[in-house]
Parts: sequence; C-alpha cells; structure tokens
Amino acid sequence: MATFHRAFLLFAMAAVCIAIGNRASAQEAVSSTKDKYGSLKIFCGRDDIPINEVKIPQIGCIFLSSGHKATGAFSGHNVEVGVGPDGTEEFRVDGVLVEDKIGVNKTPSGTNLPYVHSGGVAGFSFCSDSNSAQCPSSITVHSRNNDKTILFSITECLPPDYHRCVGNQANWDYEISHANLPSAQQTRPITNRTPMPAGPFSSWPEETKKPAVASLEFRCGMVGIMALGNYQGPKEAAKEMVQALAIACTDRQMPADWPGHADMRAALQQHYSAAHGLDPNLPDPVAMMSHLPPG
Repeated sequence: MATFHRAFLLFAMAAVCIAIGNRASAQEAVSSTKDKYGSLKIFCGRDDIPINEVKIPQIGCIFLSSGHKATGAFSGHNVEVGVGPDGTEEFRVDGVLVEDKIGVNKTPSGTNLPYVHSGGVAGFSFCSDSNSAQCPSSITVHSRNNDKTILFSITECLPPDYHRCVGNQANWDYEISHANLPSAQQTRPITNRTPMPAGPFSSWPEETKKPAVASLEFRCGMVGIMALGNYQGPKEAAKEMVQALAIACTDRQMPADWPGHADMRAALQQHYSAAHGLDPNLPDPVAMMSHLPPG
C-alpha cells in the first residue's frame, strides 16, 4: 500500500498548490509540452488531454495548435473551436463566427448569436434556443501559450437549473451520484467510467479493482479541495488538511474488507495532526466526510 499512498500524496500536493496557491498562475502562458501539464489533470480529469484531435470532448480539456480546429455538439448546436496562425482562438456555432457584442452594441447574450452567451475571460456558453436562459455547456480558454497552442476547457452544468457546473468526468460522476435527479437527466454527458462495484472488496472483479479505486481517489482529491475552498489560514495547514480530507473521503467509502484502511487511517492521523498543529481551528476531517455513504 506504500506505492498507493505515495501516489495519493503527490496528487493531493499538486492539487493544493494549484487550488490554494497563486490562483493566477494557472492561467499563465507556458510551454505546451505534454509533460508540463501533468498537474492540469486536477482540472481536466484523469485521462490524457487530447492534442489536435478533431472532436471536442464533452467535458474536460483539449489542446489545439495553430491551424487546427475541432468540432462537437453542445446544447443541440454544432460548435467549432480553432486556433489561427497568430495563436488566437476562434469559435463558430452552426457555421457562424461568434463575435462579442459589448459597449453600445451590447446584446442580451453578449454575442452576435442569441443562443450563445459570453462568459469568463475568453469563452462562451451554449443554450438550447434563443429564448432559453439555461446554458448547459461552456467552452473557455484556459491558457494561451508561447508556441501558439491554446488549452480549451469544456464545462458541463447539472440540471435542472444548470447553475452548478463541473469541468471533468470524475466531478460530474460525483455530483450526479449526489443529486436527486430523474434517471433521464443522469445521462448527460459523457464517457464511460469504472463505477464502484457493490459488495465487499474481495468480491469485486479483479479487473475493476484498480480503476475503481483510482476513480474514487481522484474524486476524493477534488472533494478535499472543494471542502476547503474558502479557507484563509496558513497555506501549509491547507496542504495538510486537504490531504487529510481526501484520505478520509477515500477511507469512508471503501468496503470494510479493503486492505488499505490501516495505511489510510495512519496517514490521515499524520496529516490532520500536522494541519491542526498549524491551525488548531481546523475541524475533524472524518466528521467533515461523515455525510458520504459508507463503503
């Protein structure tokens, strides 16, 4: 279990550095070498970020370099994103170039298309029709890079009001599992993921054990970050506490016969003790995760 714990800590530390550290740095232009973007999996998801593929993923991220474009269907519209020769982004919806409309020319949607709403620093949300205020999907520019590549981020929002939005598959799966939605509304999006099998860990099919645990680890890392999202205390305390929360989340949801519990609980105590020593006001991470369904 030592290898699992080391990998888990590396994930959590990377997550905290991005989420609680200098938030502006995530948007800075950097080299587009794939290895440089390992930490972006915290935002984009566990799968490799596609590069210059012709299809936009339904959720997550995609890299496009100068001269490349990708298309996808969002909210009933054909959406195309591309990168021009000068490294600037271009959006087309149903074949029409999207333009911002601001100032004296401002439209209700903020663009030249009534069903495409401006949003974020650079990007758009896509509504089902001209009269709809519900825009389930968004594509925004995460970063423009020195080599004229652009990292686009694709976000999906949950029904029925589409006010709660997520940017990767693991977060979508988590939110859907905790939302009281009709089954018909639980089909958006996306891609297949290995679910948590039912029953004792010893009964799980061998081929599902590793991916199912990995999927839970990822979700719990994000749960830890979100649970401490408004924390204003010492950064070192935050790093330790997020790790403790993520481990508590994983430990609670794994079946009782999972062999990793002892290691997880020892690590949990270690990180919470360090966090509590830096900030005695931090609450018990096990209590904070008690709302989650037990394994």
